[in-house]
Amino acid sequence: MEDKITLGKFIQSKRKELGLSQKDLAKELYVTESAVSKWERGVSYPDITMISGLCRVLGISEHELCTASEDNQQREAEFMARSYKSFVRGYTIITGIGYLAAIIPSFIYNVAHGGIGWFMVLITSLMLTFSFINVPVLVKKNRALWTLGSATVSLMLLYAAGCVYSHGDWFVMAVLGTLLGEAIVFLPFVLRSERLEKVCEKQQGSCVHGGGFGTDFCMRCFWYAEIR
Repeated sequence: MEDKITLGKFIQSKRKELGLSQKDLAKELYVTESAVSKWERGVSYPDITMISGLCRVLGISEHELCTASEDNQQREAEFMARSYKSFVRGYTIITGIGYLAAIIPSFIYNVAHGGIGWFMVLITSLMLTFSFINVPVLVKKNRALWTLGSATVSLMLLYAAGCVYSHGDWFVMAVLGTLLGEAIVFLPFVLRSERLEKVCEKQQGSCVHGGGFGTDFCMRCFWYAEIR
C-alpha cells in the first residue's frame, strides 16, 4: 500500500508541475478521471499498458516512474547528449556559412577573370581546414584515423592544385616528403596500437626475434621472427 501511495504522489507532483488537471491527464491517456484519481490516492496502480503513455505525457522515463523518483543522473546525461548534438549542429552550420562566404566571392572573381586555378587552391585549402576542425566533430568512431586520412588526402589535392597553378614539377617530391614525415611521426603509435597487437596475437605461438629456418614476418615487430 505504501508503494502505491508513493507512486501516486509522484504522479500527482509531476502532473501538477506540468499544470495539468486530473481531467487533462485522463484525456491524454484515454482513461477516466476516476482512474487517475485512484492512481494518485494510492488505491491502484496504472495498468501496464499505460506505462509508456503515462511516461510520455509526464515527461519522465519508465525507470523514474517505477522508482517514483527523479533520475537526475540520467536526466543530466540526456541533457548533455542533447546539448552536444545542438553544438555539433550549430558548429557545422556556422563553419558551413564561413566556407560559403569564402568560396562564392572567390569563384565569382576567378570566373570573371577567366581562370579557376587560384579557386582550386582555395577549395583544397578549405578541405584541409574541414579535415581538422569539422571531421573530429562529425565522426563518432576512429576520429584520429579519419582526421589524419582526410587531412592527408586534402593536402595531396592542395599540392596538386598548387602545382598546376604555379606550373611547377614539385608535386611528387612534396607528396613523398609528406608521407615520409607522417610515417616517422605516426608509425610508432600505429605499431603500439591495440588493434595491431590483436592481429599479431592471432598468430600461433609467441614472437621471438631471430632468423634462420622456420621464420615468419611479425607485423608488429617489423622483423623476421620465429613463430613457436
